[in-house]
Amino acid sequence: MKVLRGRLYWFFLATFAAAIMSFGPMFFGPGMTTPEAFSVAVNTGFPVAGVNTPAYEVAFPNLTFDSPITFNPVPGQNRIVVGQLDGKVYWISTDNSTAQRNLIVDWSSEVGDRNEGAVWDGGFLGLAIHPDFGTDPTKNYMFAYYSTNAASNNLGTPQGFRCSVENFSGNYLVLARFRVDPVTMSYVPNSQQIMMRRELYNTTHRGGGMTFGPDGYLYVTTGDQATYANAQDIANNLDGGVLRLDVDMNPATGHAPKRFLQDPGVGNTHPDSDGLETSGAFYFIPNDNPFNVPLGDSSSPVFEEYYTIGHRSPHRLTMDSATGDLYIGEVGEATHEEINILRNSPSTAGNNYGWPFYEGFAGFTPPTQSGVPCNVTLYPGTDLTDPLTDFTRQEAWSIIGGYVYNGSIAQYQGRYIAGDYVTNQLYAIDTQSGAKENLGVGPGEMISFGQDSNGELYILRLGNNGSGIYRLRESIDINSAPTLLSDTGVFVTDVDGDFSDIGQLSVTNGFIPYDMIQPFWSDGALKSRWMAIPNNGTHDTPAEQIQWSEDGDWQFPVGSVLVKHFDYPDESRPNQTRKIETRFSIKGTDGNFYFLTYKWNAAETDATLVDMSTGETVSIDITRGGNQETIEWLYPSNSQCLNCHNPALGGTLGPRTRNLNSDYDYSAKGGTVGNQLVTLSTLGILNENITDTDTPGYLTHKAIDDLNATLDERARSYLDNNCAYCHQPATGNRADFDLRLFNTLAQTGLLTAGINQAVPAMAPDQEILFPGDASKSQLYHRANSLEPGVKMPPLAKGIVDTEGVALLEAWINQLEAPAPPPLGDYRIVNRASGQTLQVPDAGTANSANVATGGYAGLAHQNFALEDAAVAGYHQLKALHSDKYLDVAAASTANGANVWQYTGNGTDAQLWELVDAGDNTYNIISKLSGYYLGTQPNGNVVVSENNGSDIFRWEFLSKNDNLSLTPISDRSDSVGDAVDFTVTATGGDPSAPLSYGLSGAPTGIDIDALTGRVTGTLVAGAEAGGPGSDGVYTVTVTATRGSSQASSGFSWTVSTAPEPSTVVYR
Repeated sequence: MKVLRGRLYWFFLATFAAAIMSFGPMFFGPGMTTPEAFSVAVNTGFPVAGVNTPAYEVAFPNLTFDSPITFNPVPGQNRIVVGQLDGKVYWISTDNSTAQRNLIVDWSSEVGDRNEGAVWDGGFLGLAIHPDFGTDPTKNYMFAYYSTNAASNNLGTPQGFRCSVENFSGNYLVLARFRVDPVTMSYVPNSQQIMMRRELYNTTHRGGGMTFGPDGYLYVTTGDQATYANAQDIANNLDGGVLRLDVDMNPATGHAPKRFLQDPGVGNTHPDSDGLETSGAFYFIPNDNPFNVPLGDSSSPVFEEYYTIGHRSPHRLTMDSATGDLYIGEVGEATHEEINILRNSPSTAGNNYGWPFYEGFAGFTPPTQSGVPCNVTLYPGTDLTDPLTDFTRQEAWSIIGGYVYNGSIAQYQGRYIAGDYVTNQLYAIDTQSGAKENLGVGPGEMISFGQDSNGELYILRLGNNGSGIYRLRESIDINSAPTLLSDTGVFVTDVDGDFSDIGQLSVTNGFIPYDMIQPFWSDGALKSRWMAIPNNGTHDTPAEQIQWSEDGDWQFPVGSVLVKHFDYPDESRPNQTRKIETRFSIKGTDGNFYFLTYKWNAAETDATLVDMSTGETVSIDITRGGNQETIEWLYPSNSQCLNCHNPALGGTLGPRTRNLNSDYDYSAKGGTVGNQLVTLSTLGILNENITDTDTPGYLTHKAIDDLNATLDERARSYLDNNCAYCHQPATGNRADFDLRLFNTLAQTGLLTAGINQAVPAMAPDQEILFPGDASKSQLYHRANSLEPGVKMPPLAKGIVDTEGVALLEAWINQLEAPAPPPLGDYRIVNRASGQTLQVPDAGTANSANVATGGYAGLAHQNFALEDAAVAGYHQLKALHSDKYLDVAAASTANGANVWQYTGNGTDAQLWELVDAGDNTYNIISKLSGYYLGTQPNGNVVVSENNGSDIFRWEFLSKNDNLSLTPISDRSDSVGDAVDFTVTATGGDPSAPLSYGLSGAPTGIDIDALTGRVTGTLVAGAEAGGPGSDGVYTVTVTATRGSSQASSGFSWTVSTAPEPSTVVYR
């Protein structure tokens, strides 16, 4: 338990204790004291291991391939072309039992690939088949993208990333076309023609994703080749983008290229290239490519091949056959992977996907190398385009893009499937919201995906692993789960074995009821909740306890079961509700929750398990507000449950300290009324000892109708409850704000968050949160909407929560945005240590370290707060050196050091100041999003904020000298009890403050630590003082370090008044 939540905490405890002593028990103590033994295997019908099954199976088991990386169905044929990383290309039959692979062409002697140590991130990387292959004899082409070998190369191991350095070792990246006989599927000799040959630089980021788009043009991805500058440079290279080429060379819709790598001063920049770098052969530029110069111009200053730019390592590019949208799995650098979409829309042309300024949704700054900043410039006239979704390093390290699934498995229909080479995790991603479902582990070392003509997906694996090809299959097998709710063993059934004679559900042993202070909005449904935690009659081991957190997520042990039952109020049935749904969350032996949803029948005698691969939506007729209505009720699938029950949050939503810090009546379990946290602790279910004296100090939700709560408390609780399970950093949500209750409003990011997607019905100056105007706030509008793509939450919402929306509207309309401190010179003090931010020893050199220490009012202990060129950010300049607070070496690492450096305007020197409460601020690096904080030795770093005071800073005037509040002259009488306090402010917070008193009457003293003056004026004091007339000249002194302040006042003491004569009548 945190010792203090505020200055009123101890006052509250004292008042609470007094009330108990005066009026008797107020549900003091637990509501239950005896645990109930529980085991999933013994007490329920649920499968212990869960319902997850590997989402893949071996395909083509009678074949062998060495690192298959391309998989292309032949148009109009029952054949598939498989390309290996080493440059050998085969065709096979679509028959899964085939044992015959047929060589089309062998380019292994020319291709340099990672398996032979020739090119670390190279090899045969891409293949596309002309869509008219086999139907138009002039178009029997296949297109290949690969890296070449070299007689002497240095590319066999990684060599890191550079700003603009291009190390050339004699290798090339080749885009070529070649002819294949569509009948025999044999290579036409000497038909290979080079379309583009680019110098291969450094050791990684080649691109090679290839597909024909819905417009018939060939789209090709190129990586930045480990050179930060290339992705924003379309004049001097063809790197870091998506190229769009007319390989049919149609003069009606395209034109010949106007800029070539072989042009003087463009390509062939290295002495060893020997004029081999070329482009512009066997393709035209589509006339509607976004970077084209006027058609009449004979030359171009840029490469018109580009369709989109700002790509880092776009390894795979595929098309959704249903929509024509193009998808890229893009490998990140330090913190995130990402999935990008090129929507099938003219507005996509010219998109800039942000590298090297963004990595996923996180900001990125190329690091300073050898003391030289990497000053890349955003390509003029382009706006940054967000990814569909990104992955943290806990989720992925090298994302391999796949396809949007359009096959026969309902579970995946319309979702983008991707995998990670390093973590070996498979993901299904919603193509609109970007929500991710983890499908479990893949076959290992995934390097690519394929799709057959039926829309089924295949995973391709590095190395010699049989065929190395795996077919995607369902990841859920519910055959072992109970079909009927009455068979789960959770609820007490009647003599008929169902619920036909039972009005109110009651649970079997082991299931403990709980409730939330304010339940989530579920279209007005009423909910009942229970939890069962495995134990043998005593919760005395970690496997039998919830790992409790005061403000964070609770972690449940394997074998836990959470139950949520939905009843719907129906005015046509007075005093009755209608059973709608019962939902279970069960933590399987793999450490993940799986979900089972049961739909009640019309007679409400039992409920049936829905298809957990697809879920189900049913129309339900009700009477509400005197009107007949039909509501669409969603019975969620496993993946839909995961949209909210994110594994990053422990897989649960409701059980949190701030949700359950309230009384509950446990009489249905033979208990009494007690605080839920105290009860769960007493039972041993929580691994924390919690008593009633602890609970007032916990952050706690306020109900929407709590008249004793402030508007801010109720609105923030509502947002935490209904929105924060998605809108927080751990979920990877696109929106860059964190709605959890323990953040201040400024710390949530609502006031500075950018808009990913404008709401068309709103004003042009709309914001996520517009203080003072709900009509301009997306937060309000989305909560008040049922429009798909606008409404929030996006799932299982068919009715607007009018009471909640009204609460948000009132809250937003009265808000005023907190302001950062005004620009000026400051002494910046750390709240945890009281030490001052400074450059030790007054160093003036670049890279001089920054730390905290004592304060002496010197220039190297003061900083100027300045506006930055980027709106919403500031710079901090050391007054003694005119150098700026800077993240060392532009590091994006957690725990990166901080130093001073000459001003350069990079993200490493830009800081966001966010109100952290109590006159303090968080200072947040734009570069990494990490917070300025201190280490135990006083060193200053940027790191992840854990909520402690080491990340809170107070901006004090550099001239904030020690001073005493003036004390008024006093007049008292002998016998009076004296009790008043003097207050000093300013000075060095790292030094202790002490008080002294001189010239006071006898019997009066001052507490040296607190400044409290107490005592009783004794007889004789009326004749004391310098003039023996009872008038004293008193001085109070405050001392802090080397600073001292004093304040004097006159104190007159008179004789005690005579008691008055009182006559009673």
